[in-house]
Amino acid sequence: MESSKKNTVFISYAREDTADSERLCNDLKNAGLIPWRDKDVIKPGQNWKMAIRKGIKNSRYFIPLFSSKSVEKIDSIYKEFKYAIDTLDQYLESEIYIIPVRLDDCNIPFKNLEDIQYVDLFPEWDKGVTQLLESMDIEKENGTNIEFRIKEADIKEMDCDVVVLKHAQEFYQADYEVAKALGVLDLSVPPDNYRYFSTNGKISAENVLFVGVPPLRYFNYEQIRKFPSKFLEFLSDIAPSTNHIATTFHIASLDETEAAFSLFAGLLDGLGGKFPKDLKKITIVARNPRLVRRLKDAFDANLAGERYVSKLDKEWGYLLTIPPKKVPADKVVVSLEPQNTIEKTGKGSDTKPVVFVAMPFKKDMEDVFYFGIQDPSRDTGFLCERIDNESFTGDILEQVKSKIENCTVVIADLTGSNPNVYLEVGYAWGRGKPTILLVKEGEDLKFDVRGYRHLKYETIKGLRDSLTKELVGLKDRKLI
Repeated sequence: MESSKKNTVFISYAREDTADSERLCNDLKNAGLIPWRDKDVIKPGQNWKMAIRKGIKNSRYFIPLFSSKSVEKIDSIYKEFKYAIDTLDQYLESEIYIIPVRLDDCNIPFKNLEDIQYVDLFPEWDKGVTQLLESMDIEKENGTNIEFRIKEADIKEMDCDVVVLKHAQEFYQADYEVAKALGVLDLSVPPDNYRYFSTNGKISAENVLFVGVPPLRYFNYEQIRKFPSKFLEFLSDIAPSTNHIATTFHIASLDETEAAFSLFAGLLDGLGGKFPKDLKKITIVARNPRLVRRLKDAFDANLAGERYVSKLDKEWGYLLTIPPKKVPADKVVVSLEPQNTIEKTGKGSDTKPVVFVAMPFKKDMEDVFYFGIQDPSRDTGFLCERIDNESFTGDILEQVKSKIENCTVVIADLTGSNPNVYLEVGYAWGRGKPTILLVKEGEDLKFDVRGYRHLKYETIKGLRDSLTKELVGLKDRKLI
């Protein structure tokens, strides 16, 4: 029997019992099982009859829920029950497959269930769940549950066991500030090595782990995905009692959503291998409140319906349910069909088409970038990258040139006549890159680009609509 099937439980319920079905699903997830519930799995447009039949066929256990309210409308689960009875023939009489569950003191309506012992989730819910798990020969402690959060905070102020920071062969922001607080600015950490320090109260965390990674310009989506597996394995050896880890996103010069998803996918990889035995919490920290909000929204949209996660109740976050180690690592993430893109990020991300954005790096242009340019770029299948720096000197200029040379198309907002943006446009033209010029309504263009086609926008919504149309048109004509 496949490991994924062995851990999958089909939940059959009437709409009147939706809340109880959700509670039971969460308890089963906490035990390392994979509940199959129509509300979580069936997607809009999908043939629900076929999906249910397949879900029952691919589940090791079938659990029908009954209550005084639902038995009055039992037709709603009759077809599911009929499919389960057909599947029951695959099992020996000594094997458990169907486990009826009562939510209150009701009669179980199906004659086929007269000889099958049921489980009561009343008056003591937890006791009933324990009996249910015992019937399935599953112990609650067999699974691992990790709380995943994104939080607006300063990494130096995170109250946790270990702060984990990348060190890209020189100091940048978070690692510089923490190293300065610890008095270790002479730190050297080659790639794939680490340095572990006790903070002695100099920051809120008890310990800091610096992990060496390649220089920043080579720290791409694939490297981001590999990063969590490295630090989880290091900590499993040097600090196995670690309960709470905090780290930061790496967003600079990359598509922020793709980079965040690559980090998350790497966490899933790492949790399928070696990690601290007492680990319970992982928090990703960012100072920018708008970035935190955007990334939370992106995770909510992409994790909806995933069976290995459930939302935390009291604050934003997810409980990741990692099946027991006896389940192969490649089965840890059991996704919907087709596989949700969040688990694919980091592998092959660097082959995706890229929009490089040249525009003034100013606060009053943030909404133009994030909602007017980034959103339509991603919606039309592109990663969206830019260099977040106003001063084009030294390595920054080389990064800009490299980004332009390797992108699919350049989008340049000429609003404000920023000389750096004009420099980027000139370089893109010199490299023969397709270029989309933007300018806010009422702004004048410099004489050297005045005769070239450009998109004028008055509102961000207008920009979003016109840019979407432009990108789709260029793709349809195979110009990009």
